[in-house]
Amino acid sequence: MFGRRIAARQPPPTCLPELRRALLDKWCNIPQYQIDNLILSMPRR
Repeated sequence: MFGRRIAARQPPPTCLPELRRALLDKWCNIPQYQIDNLILSMPRR
């Protein structure tokens, strides 16, 4: 989920602090419906 989005950033992160900021930005902006869909797609145990 994150890999392609981070790689598509222009310009792409070039150092660890930039990568960290990019990941945190994407993490904080995941829509709730997407999280819900991922949870619902998990098989019941």
